[in-house]
Amino acid sequence: MQRMLASVLAFGAMCLFSACGGGSSGSRSPGEQPDQTQYRYFSGSALANGQEDWELWRTDGTADGTRLVHDIAENGSAYPDEMTVVGNRVFFVASNDDRENIWVTDGSDDGLQALLQVDVMGYASQLTALGDVLYFVLSTEAHGPELWRSDGTPAGTVQVADLAPGACGSHPSSLTAFRGELYFAAVNSCIGRPGLWKTDGTAAGTVAVLTPSSGSYPSNLTPWGDMLYFSAQVDTEYGLWRTDGTAAGTTRVRGIRVAQHANMGLFTVAGDLLFFRANEGEHEAELWKSDGTEEGTSMVLDIHPDGAGNPQWLVALGDEVYFAAYAGESYTRLWRSDGTAAGTVQVHDADGNAVRNMRAPVVYRDSLYFAALRDGDYPLWRLHEDGNTAEVLRDDLHLYSHRLYRPFVLNDRLLFVADDGQHGQEWWRSEGAPDNTVLVRDICPGACASMPVMVD
Repeated sequence: MQRMLASVLAFGAMCLFSACGGGSSGSRSPGEQPDQTQYRYFSGSALANGQEDWELWRTDGTADGTRLVHDIAENGSAYPDEMTVVGNRVFFVASNDDRENIWVTDGSDDGLQALLQVDVMGYASQLTALGDVLYFVLSTEAHGPELWRSDGTPAGTVQVADLAPGACGSHPSSLTAFRGELYFAAVNSCIGRPGLWKTDGTAAGTVAVLTPSSGSYPSNLTPWGDMLYFSAQVDTEYGLWRTDGTAAGTTRVRGIRVAQHANMGLFTVAGDLLFFRANEGEHEAELWKSDGTEEGTSMVLDIHPDGAGNPQWLVALGDEVYFAAYAGESYTRLWRSDGTAAGTVQVHDADGNAVRNMRAPVVYRDSLYFAALRDGDYPLWRLHEDGNTAEVLRDDLHLYSHRLYRPFVLNDRLLFVADDGQHGQEWWRSEGAPDNTVLVRDICPGACASMPVMVD
């Protein structure tokens, strides 16, 4: 089965990988090198005999370190997807002979192994790491979508529990690691409603945390401190909830809206606050905050009094969040907020103009980098130290700024996908200045594009 990946020329899933399985947070001091070289695995294409050939690649941000890892499909493209690091290995889904398989590799030439073949009408998705175990959702003809796990061997790739016996499946979603266990939403019958569940990886240790008789639909699972926060509909009311992993310790923080969907999402922790988008019915979708208490959960500011501010692309920088929101025009503006109405203000360029349609933000060396609209294009921008103004770093680069192309930090460099008009969509890197913003490697030489892009 060709995945959504193929329909857009390989929405190439990427993951971070190092010899010790660590990740890159971008928190190192400028110029400080990581202890070990780290890699990002992705789906890329170099034309082979004039044909696209989407296979597994990796990069460390250098030309020599950007290479093909495995050519999985001998005749055609494998379309690798859902790359997920577990320890010192990378798990992913890819096609071979028109059938999807779950694979694992250690990155070496002979380190590739097929773990499981997916049913013709089935699928594998939501690959999630927890310790040294991979969890994922697998849909089979016999059981429907259920939760599975793998230790990296075919024999150790097994179903965790059959929560909804029969072919209907429990449809697990929102897989989230928290305090050594996996939390997820699922149903336990063919006519049930999703509740909140957790598992230790065994059938006996897969138990319900929240299973109300009416509603539930947990989503936006977000660890914060020693609690897991999430949104849910319980007894017709949508609201903010939290849990310590026990039924008794699962409580509603605050109800947001009754009888209608509250459009909650974009949960983002910044400092001592949880920010999110919500619609309580009076002000449409706006920016909200919570300190974990009912009285401390409220709308921050009605950014668009005559409509929906509809915050997008929330990202934490220090104790504040930056985001895009509508204020009455057909485009979004860039905002920052400290959680107060007075401290929620627009960010402008050096000429005092609105920064329009900000997207794909990333924190690098304690600053914010992002794409935003300028003269009909989306160049790379950076935030000034004052936090109130932003400037274009390179106006000759067109960033591919859908969430699937989101920039990231790797080996103390900012990596992103851009097109300079000569090389097509390829990897670029930057250390925060125009003169060190350079092409990593022209994987597909000339104006063709390797399209190394990311699925969240």
